Amino acid sequence: MDGGDEGDVAAAPLDWKFSQVFGERTAGEEVQEVDIISAIEFDKSGDHLATGDRGGRVVLFERTDTKENGGSRKDLEKSDYSKSRHPEFRYKTEFQSHEP
Repeated sequence: MDGGDEGDVAAAPLDWKFSQVFGERTAGEEVQEVDIISAIEFDKSGDHLATGDRGGRVVLFERTDTKENGGSRKDLEKSDYSKSRHPEFRYKTEFQSHEP
């Protein structure tokens, strides 16, 4: 209450990296139009995530931390995740929906 900064610790700046394609890209590597992610969708339970790219690939991910969370999805939606805890997904499968 005295205005001192004793308890205030400066948080390290976040290092945001945006990518609209799968995988790591090297500096100067050109992104192909067919590799750009064009769709993303969660299922109603929140346990599965699907992404699609312009090349017709669909990649499915499955949530891996559901046992640790506890509670129903409805209850979880009322709360927010702590800064150190976000939902985790693992690669499940992918398929080619059509030829690009």
